[in-house]
Amino acid sequence: MKYCVNFKKLSMDEYRKILSQQDLLPSRKILAQNVDSAFSSIKDAEIKNLGELLKALNTAAKLSSFSNRTGLSEEYLVILRREAGSLEPRSVALRDFPFMNGETHDILFRSNIKTSKDFYELFDTVEDVSRIAREKSISKDCVYELFCLCSLVRINGIGAAAAKCFFDAGFRSVSEVAEANPFDMLKRISEANADNRYYKAKLGEKDMQFCINYAKILLRISD
Repeated sequence: MKYCVNFKKLSMDEYRKILSQQDLLPSRKILAQNVDSAFSSIKDAEIKNLGELLKALNTAAKLSSFSNRTGLSEEYLVILRREAGSLEPRSVALRDFPFMNGETHDILFRSNIKTSKDFYELFDTVEDVSRIAREKSISKDCVYELFCLCSLVRINGIGAAAAKCFFDAGFRSVSEVAEANPFDMLKRISEANADNRYYKAKLGEKDMQFCINYAKILLRISD
């Protein structure tokens, strides 16, 4: 299973719709201004999908050239690159997961499996739990939980501690998060974190919807 995403699966029209509906960070609100006009200029530059856009912006020289071609400011394009790049799952060190014990970590570390990406990509499907447990001499329950956590941290906004909280609340996969109701999710997450065992931040339905939205996008652009 691939940990990273395929940005070419997301057309510029699809990403424009996502961006126009996204609850953007204050520093990125500029992206919501004249979004139709900006994306029309990008399409006129023969950019068909998000993969092509990120490739066109991946160096300072390319970004400057693209700014000249489209008439979009370099500031706008830098922010757009950051926002689009946030869809790429980040890799988390296995030692950062709250339940990870030293023995399990050492077994995986000796096999050069150090991150969520390393572990996730051991799998062809979730059905591989038994095989990997046998190969690594780790319990099936531990392997299954770690696989779920490595899947959950692929969602923007869910770190190692939050992934464990989501797991304890009954969310075991990206698809389960994507299909969730924000009110129900908040209730379950709050109960799992009742004693602030995972984090102290006060979350609301808006935060749950943020995770749900990103989970839906992740499903759309995963191979």
